[in-house]
Amino acid sequence: MFGVLAFFPTTILGLIIWWMMGSSMDTWEVAVWLPCNLVPFGGVSLGLWLGWKTGEEYSISADA
Repeated sequence: MFGVLAFFPTTILGLIIWWMMGSSMDTWEVAVWLPCNLVPFGGVSLGLWLGWKTGEEYSISADA
């Protein structure tokens, strides 16, 4: 769940970084794929990892 929620702020962050790097429209430039692809997917990965590490308190225990 954290991974999905992390997608939205990192996408906005990637958009801001893309804008600050010059708003290039060329698909293969580093100024496009770094902020538009790597930042959101990195945020999702970080969110999934964080949710995995902190989600143990919400798990269901089968012990009686």
